[in-house]
Amino acid sequence: MRRISSIQLARRLTLTAICIWIIHCIPYAIFYQIIPLNGCIITNTNLIHYYSYFYYPILHGLFPILTSCLFSLLAYRNVRHLVRRQLAVVRRRLDRQLTAMVFLRVIFFVLLLTPYTIYRIYSLNDL
Repeated sequence: MRRISSIQLARRLTLTAICIWIIHCIPYAIFYQIIPLNGCIITNTNLIHYYSYFYYPILHGLFPILTSCLFSLLAYRNVRHLVRRQLAVVRRRLDRQLTAMVFLRVIFFVLLLTPYTIYRIYSLNDL
């Protein structure tokens, strides 16, 4: 994995991600309508279905949670692997604290992101 990791690859992947998200946000500019009493609403039913069934549940809800869980488990596994090595006690304690912080972040992430995602799906379908 270290052989394929490079600054050039990181720059390309970052640029690709930025381009994808810019392209992804173009329908916002086209299909959103400003209504003084309600605020911004989506006028295209296909876009409503896309946001209701794919964007909020998958890209905004499930994907970030699964990604955070995956990396927290990898961090936990790494700390367990470091415990077996001969490292300073201070380093091991710091690694455990870091792992605990990552797990707490994932827990708060799940607890705070899930209600928002459910609310957004409900508010889109309530129109």
